[in-house]
Amino acid sequence: MATNSAKVYQELKIEPIRPNGGAHDAARGRIALESFLPYQLSVIASRVSRVSRGLARLYAVRFDLTVPEWRIMTVLGRFPGVSANEVCELTAMDKVRVSRGVARLLQFERVRRDSDPSDRRRSKLYLSDAGQEVYEQIVPVAHAYEDKLMAGLDSDEVRVLEKLLGKIESGVVAIGKEGFGLACGMDGDAAPRGRYNRH
Repeated sequence: MATNSAKVYQELKIEPIRPNGGAHDAARGRIALESFLPYQLSVIASRVSRVSRGLARLYAVRFDLTVPEWRIMTVLGRFPGVSANEVCELTAMDKVRVSRGVARLLQFERVRRDSDPSDRRRSKLYLSDAGQEVYEQIVPVAHAYEDKLMAGLDSDEVRVLEKLLGKIESGVVAIGKEGFGLACGMDGDAAPRGRYNRH
């Protein structure tokens, strides 16, 4: 349960539903929202996103960078010479956002694009000298933000968290490939045609 949610439940004197440590009350057919993992992750993501806007403003005001552009630069700082398609894979951003970001970084000469001698249809992307300078200024700020976010975890907990997040991501990918209805045991043909699922 999220810390703030736990406080609210205590103040309202509501006993959270936790049969067998889960989010479901099978006997009554209920779900305890405060311990429902998709909800918890959504709340955390929303709160992290709000705080991260300050970091995004720093990128914009001090370095004239959008968040997609910074992500692209981060990938190129670690994997120089990757293609735009590989940037899409490494950042989980769609081709349109990556294409726009690369175009603007090229315009402001923060990235350079070279032809791949082994495949003329493929281009390799690198940080320019100017891009590398910006990258080196932002990296410490990004690390400081991450350190603050993880301040309550020790090194063992950080490793466990990374492992668990990886497993959850694999589950999300699996659901995406299988389709939500099938993955959750729902018969798509038998689904009710209500307000939110008209075809």
